[in-house]
Amino acid sequence: MMEQPLVRLRGNEAARRSVILVHGALDRAQSFDRVVRRLSDVCTATYDRRGYQSSRHISPLSLASHVDDLASVINRETDNGHLVTVVGHSYGGLIALNAAAAGAPVDHVLVYEPPLPWLVANHQHHRTLESDPAKEAEVFFRRVMSDAAWERLSPEGQQSRRDDGLALLDDLQTLRGPQPFDFGDVSVPTMFAYGDGPRASYFEQMGRSLASVTTSTTLRQLSHAGHGAHLSTPDQLAGLIRDWSLIA
Repeated sequence: MMEQPLVRLRGNEAARRSVILVHGALDRAQSFDRVVRRLSDVCTATYDRRGYQSSRHISPLSLASHVDDLASVINRETDNGHLVTVVGHSYGGLIALNAAAAGAPVDHVLVYEPPLPWLVANHQHHRTLESDPAKEAEVFFRRVMSDAAWERLSPEGQQSRRDDGLALLDDLQTLRGPQPFDFGDVSVPTMFAYGDGPRASYFEQMGRSLASVTTSTTLRQLSHAGHGAHLSTPDQLAGLIRDWSLIA
């Protein structure tokens, strides 16, 4: 049996609703802590995706394997009698949509600024990837966060990101490959959320493109929120999860 990431359950495990949060590229489950603390009345589940942090030793790396891991968590929560909302941030949103399209028993899906270059082209995907995973991790972090943010990391923090380079490369290569599944197969209620940062119009266009090929996609924009809304505006994101999951 394929090894799977360790899942951390918090909140009210006796609640009727489970919220599973899936992190993006070069991220980790811990980044959802601020959001999770605001969802203490429901059961929340987070985990480091295979190849990242505490799950670095788990292979193989592929979108299909990430989807299988998520499906396993979903099935466990539904077996416990829970309704399930999956929240995917960035690349985690692609995983969430794929799981829903594959028929995982999920009740609601919320994706925040997922990369879907098959719907709207992304010029960043024309960039040549570094052959050295550690170098690509640093380049990616500096580009997405900033040079200053990289320099603020401790030497241990920088090395931790470099050690996630193999998983990051696999994520980025997936985004440069053929469309992995039919977005039209996503039939569960889905919210496409995005912020109001510099790329707001790009993500709005992407959300509208997704809505045009699915049966139940809703768009929502958060104010004063960038790509890292789970870190910078956790109250807004937690509130959106509550509204969308009908758990307010």
